[in-house]
Amino acid sequence: MRKQLVMALMVLAIAVPSLAGCTHESSVAQDRDRTLGQNIDDATITTRIKTAYLFNPHLNSFRINVNTQDCVVTLQGVVKTGIQKDLAGEIAKNVRSVRQVRNELRVGSGPVKDPEEVDRTFSQAVLDATTTASVKTALAFTRGVKTSDINVST
Repeated sequence: MRKQLVMALMVLAIAVPSLAGCTHESSVAQDRDRTLGQNIDDATITTRIKTAYLFNPHLNSFRINVNTQDCVVTLQGVVKTGIQKDLAGEIAKNVRSVRQVRNELRVGSGPVKDPEEVDRTFSQAVLDATTTASVKTALAFTRGVKTSDINVST
C-alpha cells in the first residue's frame, strides 16, 4: 500500500509540472488543457471541503455530498439542523478558489442504513477501530484461542 502511494505521488510530481509547462498552438488543445486544469482545481476544492467536514465534530461528513463544477460547489444530503446546514455552507464558502456555494442540504433525519452512524464522529470511529484491532491482536496471540470463531465489534 505504501509503495503504491509513493509511486502515485512520484507520477503526479512528474506529470503535473510537465502538463503546466506544455504549450499548444490550437485553441482546441488550449481548451482541453484549461479543462484539465479546471478539473484538478475542482477536485482540490472538493477534497478540501470534505476534509474540513471530516474533522468538524458538528457535522457528519458521510451524509454530505460535495460536487464542484467550475469552482461552484453544490452541497447535497441530509443534516439534523438548520445550524448544521448553515455551518456546512460557510465552511464551503471559505475554501480558497470557491466562487459560489449552492447549499441544497435538507434538514431532517433522512434515510440512513445504520442509525448509530449518524452521531459518530471521525475520532470516535478511529477509536472504535483501534479498540477492535487491539482486541483481535490480543486474541490472536493468546494460546488456545481460535480467533476465526470469534467476531469482535466495537
